[in-house]
Amino acid sequence: MVWRRRNRFLNASILLDFNENCILRGSGTTTSMRASTDCATKLAVLADPTRLAVLEVLLDGPRNVKEINEHLGIAQNLLSHHLRVLREAELVIARRDGKAVKYALARGVELGKGHNALDLGCCSLTFKNLQAGRR
Repeated sequence: MVWRRRNRFLNASILLDFNENCILRGSGTTTSMRASTDCATKLAVLADPTRLAVLEVLLDGPRNVKEINEHLGIAQNLLSHHLRVLREAELVIARRDGKAVKYALARGVELGKGHNALDLGCCSLTFKNLQAGRR
């Protein structure tokens, strides 16, 4: 199953591709229900375009709030809220770097080839038509 959506913040298309292990309808076993719940939780968190844009910025490596916000241009408190939601969903990690906090993709959120995709385990997100000069 493939799903496409435009990201208004970074002017990029997002391609969502469920892998063969994705179980959206539980088969009744505890393991498959847990996998379905984990997948649904991650996708619910990523349903917000701002959070998708944050992950896209972090594809290039760790960034602090100011660096992330240079790409997004939203209120700092709103960005901090979205980063907290992403941390709680274990999609990003925070690491202190002097007085600043650097955010990076969490372990298990793997980069795709060409640093334009995320493999979440249950599905992968591919960012297409990235803005020129972003890298």
